[in-house]
Parts: sequence; C-alpha cells; structure tokens
Amino acid sequence: MANSVTITVPQDYGYVIAVLVAIYLQQNVVFVIGVVQARMKTGIKAPSFYPRDDEIKKLKLSAAQVEDYMYAQRVHQNNMELMSFFLPVFLIAGLHNPANVANAGAVVVLFRFIYGLAPWKSTLRKVSGLFHVAEYYILFQAGSFAYHLLNGQAQ
Repeated sequence: MANSVTITVPQDYGYVIAVLVAIYLQQNVVFVIGVVQARMKTGIKAPSFYPRDDEIKKLKLSAAQVEDYMYAQRVHQNNMELMSFFLPVFLIAGLHNPANVANAGAVVVLFRFIYGLAPWKSTLRKVSGLFHVAEYYILFQAGSFAYHLLNGQAQ
C-alpha cells in the first residue's frame, strides 16, 4: 500500500476560488460580449467561428469588419484554449501557497483583460503578454507542491 498524505485546504484558498470566479466571469461574460457584438455588427451567425470567403462576400463585409470580428472571436477562443490547461494547474498550486497563487492569478486576469480589450496591434496589447510571468510562477508553485508531496511534506 502506498503512503498517503493529508492535504489541508487552508482558509486562504478562498482567494484562489475568488480569482477562479473572476476568470470564469471574464471568459463567459466579458469576452463573450465582444463576440456577440461583433456577430451583431457583421451578421456572422453561430456556429461559424471564422467566416469563409463566400460568407464574407455574401454579407458584403469590409476587410476592417472581418478583422474586428476575427479579433473578438480569437480573444475568446485563445482564452478558452489557455484556461483548459491553466485552471487545473492554478487550482492545484493554490493548495500549496494560496495567497501568492491567488495574487499571481489576479495578475493573469488583469493582463488577459488587457489582451481582450486592447485594440489589435496596440502597444497595450503587446504588454498583455506579461501574464506569462505570473503563469510561470503558478507553474513553479505547482511543481513545488509536487516536490513537497513526493517528499511527504504536504501542508
């Protein structure tokens, strides 16, 4: 039988859950609103993620309209792709160091918000890539948690 480790969920883990709620709302409210607005302006209907050339021609969309729609859709899609692997790591790392991981998660939320709302190709949007610094810190915390678990030093 393998050794077992007891993990106590610290009270500070509530901050991790609060950031999780912020991430959820950002993705499923803020970024979805951008896509809905872009669909309404262009006439591109779901389930199309990206309009085909014949659809663009039929709707008589300008290159600028297509670019605006694509940007809104890509923000939403890119964030969904990121969150599919980020959220489990975030929640696990939060068990090890909840306050610091929650703070790093809040930084991720902030910079992803900037990414989502900054104009395409703007300097502000380029700065949004700094979310990776906080993301790597969270990954480090998850690795540290794994190390402590493997050495029987769980909190």
